Amino acid sequence: MKKEAQINDCDRIIFSSFCKEDKPRFIIGNGGAGITRFVDYMAESFLAQTKAEYCIAWKKSDTEETLQGLANGSIDVGWAYGIERVYKEYKERNFSFAPVYIFRDHFTLIGSLTNPAALPISEELTPHYSNHQVLKLFKKIASGQSGVYFLTRNDKSATNFIERKIFKKILGRLPEVGTDSWYLPLKSKEHYPDTALQEANERGYYK
Repeated sequence: MKKEAQINDCDRIIFSSFCKEDKPRFIIGNGGAGITRFVDYMAESFLAQTKAEYCIAWKKSDTEETLQGLANGSIDVGWAYGIERVYKEYKERNFSFAPVYIFRDHFTLIGSLTNPAALPISEELTPHYSNHQVLKLFKKIASGQSGVYFLTRNDKSATNFIERKIFKKILGRLPEVGTDSWYLPLKSKEHYPDTALQEANERGYYK
């Protein structure tokens, strides 16, 4: 009964032409890669190459939710982000299997076309910045300059963890919602990457 409830709670079921089962064999928990359908691509490729006769489910979950899902058994496979954090959680929660590094994700800093912090804009489709350059960009955002705001998901997700880590290197402490006037939380109850990007765009904030 519990498994049935978990399946019904999934966001998407991924099939292949070989599929003969309606119910997924296992559930993958993930946020951004699922939203952009990268999970679908990987699952479809796996099902096609193995000619598996079953389907796979995807459940939308940020890193915090993914790790919780692995711990309570509501998901079978978790694609979580942040090597340090994942290994820390693995040791503390005593997961039954060790994490495996499968791919590297990239983070992009976006902002309003008005660019109130006057950040340099790259013409490259996939620009790459050094750690020093990244710190300079975030330092301008954290300067407290009028009209410059950073939208945080404030949800213990991998993105939230990394942004706070960057700001800590600049400030010497973690940024705090309610204390730092430029560091504002997501208003929407839906706290996933696509919603955060939409809200940042609407409010003219960096994200």
